[in-house]
Amino acid sequence: MNGYKIRPAGPLDGERVAQMAAALSAHEGEQPPPFDAATFRRFGFGKDRRFETILAESILAGSAGVVIGYVLYCEMFHVGMGTP
Repeated sequence: MNGYKIRPAGPLDGERVAQMAAALSAHEGEQPPPFDAATFRRFGFGKDRRFETILAESILAGSAGVVIGYVLYCEMFHVGMGTP
């Protein structure tokens, strides 16, 4: 049994996804991308939708419900630039 479940992202997940994107940039020695929760909501949902997102969420006791990973997939969207 693994310690996570996969689920589709929703608009309320924007802050956590943006935090993880910034952490990845920092790990790579890059500046944080101009990708924030508002950008996530704008381009991940609604009329300007450009990408889909799925999340890995912990199911372990003490951290259940914590988003621990994401996959953003699309035809054309650049997270590092925060734009299609």
